[in-house]
Amino acid sequence: MTNENLQTKIDLVYWTASARKYGLRDQVKAAVAGGFTSMAITAETFKKAVIDGIKPNDIAKIASDAGVPIHHFDTITDWSPIRYPSYLSNSLKERFDFSTEEILKMCEVLDIKTMLAFPCFELDSVSDDELFKGFANLCDKVKSMGIRVDLEFVPFLGVPNLSSAWKIINTTNRSNSGLVIDIWHFAKGGSDMDLLRSIPAKFLRNVQISDGYNKQIGPDLIQDCLNHRSFAGEGELPVNEILEILQNKGELEMAGPETFSKLADGMTPSEVGKKDGDTIRNVLSLAGIKY
Repeated sequence: MTNENLQTKIDLVYWTASARKYGLRDQVKAAVAGGFTSMAITAETFKKAVIDGIKPNDIAKIASDAGVPIHHFDTITDWSPIRYPSYLSNSLKERFDFSTEEILKMCEVLDIKTMLAFPCFELDSVSDDELFKGFANLCDKVKSMGIRVDLEFVPFLGVPNLSSAWKIINTTNRSNSGLVIDIWHFAKGGSDMDLLRSIPAKFLRNVQISDGYNKQIGPDLIQDCLNHRSFAGEGELPVNEILEILQNKGELEMAGPETFSKLADGMTPSEVGKKDGDTIRNVLSLAGIKY
């Protein structure tokens, strides 16, 4: 029996990067317009929704009633000793400055299934032992809640590439852990295709899809990341090759867009959601991935 025969339809997750300037209701509108089957939420969006008068229990209901239940949490940084680097702008600090306790309370209200562990610290500022301990502790803490923790790597932060992220996953070896392959981060962090092929399928169930350009746009990689990504399949990155590797693994469970860009910022919720949905489906189809 081939991996293709084993592959079931994946969860099309709306990661809300392309609708980052909007609040909860508009992000839900974007997810619906794109035909997604679930969506993610940030702690910042949750907090702002409550400030706007939405009761915590109603946050999940608004999304589920629209057909895009919130199953995924984006992100937690408190698994390491440093929540964010000192150079971050105040707006980005608001995105990341939440304790584990605060986030777990949100996850419990929302009935979250997966969360992203984000390495929001500078390279070499946290020891390997601290990373191993912090990640393992987070996995153990949320296991009873039925939550899987997917570790993200970011080329300009403290876990910069697939190799450094895999070292943490492989060393801690938690049953509810995995990697999220953000295609933009993977490509900009070295695109180690051979390592990607070698990692056991059970750790490769989550992919965030965006595109971009081989040449850096903007003054630094951070600005390139936050403002100049392209919609899936509309840039130069090896999107199809990466997706085919994950498809051949046979255990991919979820895929969605991660389109941070000024172009997306200029679109309405419905426009950007539809654009994300159309482009994601196109690249998934090209790679033979069922949705």
